[in-house]
Amino acid sequence: MSIGAIITVPAPSGVAASPADGNAQLFGVPIALWDVMGRSVRDRTIDALRAGGVQHIHVIAESPVQGDSDSAFPSMSQSEGFWNKWEKLTSELLGKGITHLMLLRAGPYIELDLPDLLGFHAQRPSSVTSVHDAKGSLDMLLLSAESLRQGDSRRSQLSTTLQGRRRFRVNGYTNRLSNPEELRGLIKDALWQRCGLKPRGREIEAGVWIGNDVQVDRSARITGPVYLGDSVRAGADCSITNASAVERGSFVDFGTTVNDSSVLPNTYLGAGLSVSNCVAGPARLYHLQRGVELQVTDGKLIGSASRLRMSDRSKSCLLADGAAEGLVPSMSTRSLPFASFMPKSWRLTHAMFGARSRRDGVSLISSSRYAPWEKL
Repeated sequence: MSIGAIITVPAPSGVAASPADGNAQLFGVPIALWDVMGRSVRDRTIDALRAGGVQHIHVIAESPVQGDSDSAFPSMSQSEGFWNKWEKLTSELLGKGITHLMLLRAGPYIELDLPDLLGFHAQRPSSVTSVHDAKGSLDMLLLSAESLRQGDSRRSQLSTTLQGRRRFRVNGYTNRLSNPEELRGLIKDALWQRCGLKPRGREIEAGVWIGNDVQVDRSARITGPVYLGDSVRAGADCSITNASAVERGSFVDFGTTVNDSSVLPNTYLGAGLSVSNCVAGPARLYHLQRGVELQVTDGKLIGSASRLRMSDRSKSCLLADGAAEGLVPSMSTRSLPFASFMPKSWRLTHAMFGARSRRDGVSLISSSRYAPWEKL
């Protein structure tokens, strides 16, 4: 048996999207491409396929078009250039003598028992099996390669074959990652060991996972379960708790609290902030309870860590570099005033910040529950 796979990656929108529209984007980037404790869901899917015995794996990006793309079988509204690549890849795989072809869309996180799927497929007369859970389709198909060898057009042959597909029910853990809330749900489920996803790094204390080259000030408070990715910096008197994940290259500055939140790669969180129940990225913040996405134009609040000079980063950090006694001290973070440069009306964590104009440094990008800024 020889298995090939084609993974379709959604095209980045490049713009903010309402979490209610179901396009699985966060800050204009497909959620499947963001790191989830050290590795993206797309890359974790590739790893799982290889571990399951899939010998030939190809990744192809969708065109940035509108249409029904919520399917393992790409939308017919895709450009001809996309379809030409898809036909070429399919022909290459068939030429290598594969017996089965998997088509899937990078998006959902699925803990799939591949031998069970292959066994189900072999016992059914249909040449196509679609993968489902209790909520519906998971954007994954398994095809008998023989069904695609008939006719000249792989695209038209696939369209015909799909009409007789059978459904396979996944019994393992699944998460569609259709919005930022589900992204946070996956991270918390992993940190609380409710699914099979493992953080990339090592566990130095119960529930405390770190990557390589992590630097944490000895006065910081790190309470598991948490994840600190490669090259993360945590400054003096900061606090990272409650299933938070700070991804690679990020910098949490002096006195800032990160609680029940995710910090995306290469993000800078300024001094004295209270980030709770949020997803933070470079110059962006999404509040999970309110369904509000904000763009932060003041880099002193939330910005890009990659723009900081190493000398600036080192001013707030003392090397702990993996030492458990330095990374998880018993002392608590002392009470600090909130940063004076935060907008007066920003109550995303039910706290007042400073005394500047309410719109200074922050603008509303999208909201699923609130429209004008004044209603926040």
